[in-house]
Amino acid sequence: MRCAWTYLILPAMLLTGSLAVRADEPTTTPATSDLDTLVQQYFTEKDASKRVEVGVAIESCEGVDVAQVVYSLDRVNVWESRPAGSSDFAYVNAAGTRKTVRMIVPEGYQPVQLHPLVVVLYEGAEAEAELFARGVTTNMAPVLIALPRGFAGGDFASTSLEALEPADLLREIRLRYHVDMDRMYVIGTGEKNGAAAINLALFYTHWIAGAIALEPIPDAPYPRQTYPFLLRNLAHTGLFIAYTRVPASQPASRPADELELPDPLEVIQAVARREGLRLTAVPFQDLGLARSENWPRVVREVLTTRREADLREVSHWFRYPVQGRVGWLRQEAFDGEPWEDSLITILSAPSTDFHAYATKVLQSKLAYIGGRIEGQRITITSERTDRLELRLHDGLLDLSRPIEIDWAGHTHATVKVTPRISTVLETAYEDWDFQHPASVRLIANHDGTLQQR
Repeated sequence: MRCAWTYLILPAMLLTGSLAVRADEPTTTPATSDLDTLVQQYFTEKDASKRVEVGVAIESCEGVDVAQVVYSLDRVNVWESRPAGSSDFAYVNAAGTRKTVRMIVPEGYQPVQLHPLVVVLYEGAEAEAELFARGVTTNMAPVLIALPRGFAGGDFASTSLEALEPADLLREIRLRYHVDMDRMYVIGTGEKNGAAAINLALFYTHWIAGAIALEPIPDAPYPRQTYPFLLRNLAHTGLFIAYTRVPASQPASRPADELELPDPLEVIQAVARREGLRLTAVPFQDLGLARSENWPRVVREVLTTRREADLREVSHWFRYPVQGRVGWLRQEAFDGEPWEDSLITILSAPSTDFHAYATKVLQSKLAYIGGRIEGQRITITSERTDRLELRLHDGLLDLSRPIEIDWAGHTHATVKVTPRISTVLETAYEDWDFQHPASVRLIANHDGTLQQR
């Protein structure tokens, strides 16, 4: 395989001699190739126009194909070596606010290797948070720990601007550290951060492999009507909830006029049992978690869960467009305006089935995307969605054969697609994900048209 070097490759690289390899050389060779060097340069190039030029050079490599570029992605190393211990980094979020994150790097961190990431949302002093974070990950393989300061976007009632922060945070961490995309977790402690861990697992399912919520007060409105459909987002995500059971002899902490409100944790437990979810919610008293030796057992239940990135069937309810992604399916355009109000009151006529009516109202406020791949056929359903993007690769279906796409109420067509090297590079760069690049991007529009991007 030989590539057009042009001015893109630094002259210093040529001093090491010819980096070209034979076209018949096995793809498993560890030898550095022209292609590997160009792919590395693509992801280190900050200037967008120059990055496009590097992409063109990659496509000009003699005999290069999508599979070889995907293989080169696996060998990309754009991360620096970092000493073990704690350090901070800062970034500017979508709202233009400067944010800081305390990172804890484990002993034995190697930037060429994938590492799990645990994001800890802790209510208390930062020194306590760091001690807690180190404790809950004891006896695990080397794991990166992130302690974001002033984290926003974890409330159910987060604004659309705040909702941008979780995905931004995860990407900023991945830019600096070599994170395993299939092993990103969140732990939240206390009423607010515990609820945030649950919400992040629900709305950012595409990124989060598992979550632990300690002493949360889940904050979704009308829990009896909301959680039965929203928790289905967790069909492939681990969630562990531990809380303090109030003894029956103790008076309830809620005001008397609120005693008829349902306990959201009880609702979550009931839904999890009925739906067969990978969700466990238990009182601390049943675990003896005050004994530190029990933590490894509890943590392993969630923090060994791997994200299933190549699911052929996906289903996802969400509130804002940035949350509208699950597996190979993502929302490109929202139908109407997202639900920004922090509160909602639902009233119905006495003769109306309130549960059914309230469920319908809540679902109408949210958006939904779902899809199933069976052979060469893709079936899609959606709510409040004007445009969808399908990110496909050969592991999901045969891209050399026509694909039938049926988007209920919008599109029914059979298309022939072309896997593209540029798509592999662009999707890997956008997500900073070198493990699951797509080679085909299909745009499905509300008017029934389809186009390959």
